[in-house]
Amino acid sequence: MIPEYCKECKKKVSFHAKFCPKCGVPAPTTIFSRKNPKCIIEDCYEYAETSGKKFQGQCAKHYAGYIDKSALIVSIVIFVVIILISVS
Repeated sequence: MIPEYCKECKKKVSFHAKFCPKCGVPAPTTIFSRKNPKCIIEDCYEYAETSGKKFQGQCAKHYAGYIDKSALIVSIVIFVVIILISVS
């Protein structure tokens, strides 16, 4: 396996490390760029999805959570409308 280096302090670190053992930077071997941007959610060090505008700068994990919340809100609104129509 090719040794990886921390993007901040340049210390050798495992590719799978979540934090650099020397400087503590999250995702020490992950390099973000215009082609491979970082998720816009604070403290998330995953790559943002670039396959379409629907992700809006989020990683797949955060976008899935966003979709789940949106679906829940729509369901609640529909439920309330049905209740209001049935009460009338």
